[in-house]
Amino acid sequence: MDRKILIIPLFFSLSLFCIMLITQENYATNILREGTKSNQDDDSNGFILNMHEGTRINRHLIKVDKHVGSENLGLGVYELASGLKVPIHKHEHEDEILVIDEGKGIGYVGNKSKEVKDGSIIFIPKGVWHGVHNTDSKKMKITWIVSPPIFPEFLKDKEPGSGERHGHIYKKLNPDEK
Repeated sequence: MDRKILIIPLFFSLSLFCIMLITQENYATNILREGTKSNQDDDSNGFILNMHEGTRINRHLIKVDKHVGSENLGLGVYELASGLKVPIHKHEHEDEILVIDEGKGIGYVGNKSKEVKDGSIIFIPKGVWHGVHNTDSKKMKITWIVSPPIFPEFLKDKEPGSGERHGHIYKKLNPDEK
């Protein structure tokens, strides 16, 4: 009898402990699931994207814009093939930051030019002419950040050639320039 008296409270305590563990695990799983929603869910609380996720438009991979909940910021990644240039242009309504993730070349801002390479940052205030030339034998990877996020809209409905759309103005290039 003495053993039964000891076993019943022990069994009850062990059962209660297991229930607490299961409840705690479900609670933690729900919190984790809430914090890692996919892009199809409500993004008003932010989101997480992996390297190749986003909206692809030509060589741009848009990661953040107004369509995913950002009214003040746009961010994307651009790949520039060897020898090519981002044409000299300006954004009338946006500040921009370019981060050279990989590659090397020449960055142009206003009347300045400078060699850029992995880790270089180019800050471009709105209304300032700028561009990049990839002088490397490999492709250049550039992360761009704009505020407000007008540039992603420009990419989505851009017509080829020089001109102005959404406050983005391109200079006409010489025929020998890429």
